[in-house]
Amino acid sequence: MRKPLLVVALSLLFAAPVHANTIYSYTGNPFTFVFDSTVGIPDALKIVGTDFLTIQITLAAPLPPSLNSFNLHSLGFGLLSFKASNGKCTAQFITAFTPIGPIQGGDPLFVDHSSVTTNAAGAITDWDLEILHFGNGLNLDSDCQIASTPAHDRGFRQWAAPVRNQWNEGDTYNQPGVWAVTEVPEMGSAALLGIGLVVLFRLRHKTGIRS
Repeated sequence: MRKPLLVVALSLLFAAPVHANTIYSYTGNPFTFVFDSTVGIPDALKIVGTDFLTIQITLAAPLPPSLNSFNLHSLGFGLLSFKASNGKCTAQFITAFTPIGPIQGGDPLFVDHSSVTTNAAGAITDWDLEILHFGNGLNLDSDCQIASTPAHDRGFRQWAAPVRNQWNEGDTYNQPGVWAVTEVPEMGSAALLGIGLVVLFRLRHKTGIRS
């Protein structure tokens, strides 16, 4: 009986992950230009020169090589989420909920641009990304925009109150940030590994095996 259990345990331990989500993370450079027309908005809410863009795109599989300005929504292996921040506000788009609609705090959120270009190794070399969260105008809630291309990073906030149509933005020109790629195994793979370790531990305990 022990031998079949040992075979099962080893199979679970060395089984390759079924799939792995791939996270593409962008970190921009600090804004070199900041504009502020706000009145009565706390300084802590305003974009400043030390702020910068961060973008996180989660896909069900790695980007294929040699894409040319390809829309992420069109990729068959799945855009799972698109989260971005300009340092003072964050917008997150989760395709599992709805393609475009009220998914953040009850306010509408839109992905205007989501295209990427990759090289022969599948690394992102060009991009046009923009996500917007439209605020409700109450309690200092603001419109929030994060937009990035290699030539221009832009963070934007616009408030309707206490003064209508006042805004604050940060821009960086011709100083593109960097991309990092992380693969995250599915929970199923981690569970198989855990089961395999438990089975091996019990076998070792029963048979007195020493490593």
